[in-house]
Amino acid sequence: MKFITEMTLKRRSLLNGLYALALVLFLAACGGGAQENNTEADTTAKQDTTATADTNKEMTREDKMKKAFEENTKAYAEIIGKLSKKWKEVSFEHKDGKIENVEKENDFLVFKSDGTFEEYFHTDKKIEAGLWSLEKDGKVVHLFSTEHRVMQDVRREIVELTADKMVWLDNTKKKSTFKLAGESGGDTTPTSDSTKVDSTK
Repeated sequence: MKFITEMTLKRRSLLNGLYALALVLFLAACGGGAQENNTEADTTAKQDTTATADTNKEMTREDKMKKAFEENTKAYAEIIGKLSKKWKEVSFEHKDGKIENVEKENDFLVFKSDGTFEEYFHTDKKIEAGLWSLEKDGKVVHLFSTEHRVMQDVRREIVELTADKMVWLDNTKKKSTFKLAGESGGDTTPTSDSTKVDSTK
């Protein structure tokens, strides 16, 4: 009888030991029941950072151009005021250095004060349109086409800008000269230059 009792106690001890071992292994696998010290503020900050990163990733090229123009309006207000007009190209330089006079009717480049531009080439119909902004201290115009993609990501260095004249360099450093054809305002329909007649005569 004593022998049976001793065997029963040993079996219980062995089972209790196995239960204890299983519990220790389970807790170790689950991280020991320890919790991270994340506060609600930490979680919110992580979510805000993620949301900001997602917003930056989702900005389209057009959104970036619009944002750049908004920043330009503060930094380069005077240049934007001079540039936001209707311009007629009067000459450009060829690769060999020869200057060609090209002033033609219905040939315009219009910079609007809302950060958009339009181009008319030998026609009264718009052939190009998009967004524009200034770079490099207002000395470079960045044109981004939203319609025909001809002038997508084109940059032109401004070398002269007055109330009635603009000269810029293309990507090969060749000059194009423009003269004032009118204010851009709301009406961008090209019109031919007309001579004023004195009605008092």
